[in-house]
Amino acid sequence: MQMPEHDTLLEEAFRLLGRTIARVDPGRLEAWVELGLTMTQLRVLFILRGEDGASARALAERLNVTPSTLTRIVDRLVGQGLVRRTVDEEDRRLVRHCLTDAGASTVALTLGSIDARPVPDLDVVRDAWVAELNTLGRLDP
Repeated sequence: MQMPEHDTLLEEAFRLLGRTIARVDPGRLEAWVELGLTMTQLRVLFILRGEDGASARALAERLNVTPSTLTRIVDRLVGQGLVRRTVDEEDRRLVRHCLTDAGASTVALTLGSIDARPVPDLDVVRDAWVAELNTLGRLDP
């Protein structure tokens, strides 16, 4: 599946942002890794925090993944007791996804680990971002 140029650039921006955060605030990523969840699984939890009861289609679109990929992601979260699936009462063809109490606690714990850490100096972040872009040949000297 070919991604539109905008989506490709957005993915590249997120990848670079992740590398920048790893440089200027590695502890933040370590806190997330300790949870044993992938970034995509964390994204699902955060989406469901704001859109509890989201359909599989809505989640797949938000994550830019295929429905079969979403199923595998959510299967792992269900297996860990962080998400539950329910059948929509009005349209039994729809499956809704909701955070369990453990899922909501995991999101709160993740937010707490973020809030507990000092925010890096924005000049440091900018300098690291520029350095990262320069290594990829994206900026002229």
